[in-house]
Amino acid sequence: MFRNPVVLRAIAMSAIGWTCASFVACLLALVVAGPQGLGSAAVGAAAGLVFPVLTVLALAIPDRAYGSARYAARVFFGFLAGFVIKVVLFFVALLVLLDVVGVVPGAAYGALLGTALVSLAIDVFVANGIRSPADERLARESS
Repeated sequence: MFRNPVVLRAIAMSAIGWTCASFVACLLALVVAGPQGLGSAAVGAAAGLVFPVLTVLALAIPDRAYGSARYAARVFFGFLAGFVIKVVLFFVALLVLLDVVGVVPGAAYGALLGTALVSLAIDVFVANGIRSPADERLARESS
């Protein structure tokens, strides 16, 4: 399906990270703000699902070029563009969520922030592990 094993690892990490962040945010919101806080946190976490999806897309789209010299540049550009889009979407989602009547602002913000931070941490971890085929070839030749 995917040529690069990093894509599958990123999909799994994004799914687990988003699920854990959402669960913790919803649990905290339930304890602090009650059922209305739980609903608000669930809405914030659902809006935060965009962040791990963008991470996966940043890796899956250039996957066709895996093995070429341009692969690392395409993935780097995807992560850079994804980071900028995530920042913009965070503020847009925050503004939209805070204007909805009946949403507990702290719970929605906490869930949205939690999912965004987990997604960015996964981005850093995944980007750290990306190697282009040329890098691997040079590493074998130098050792």
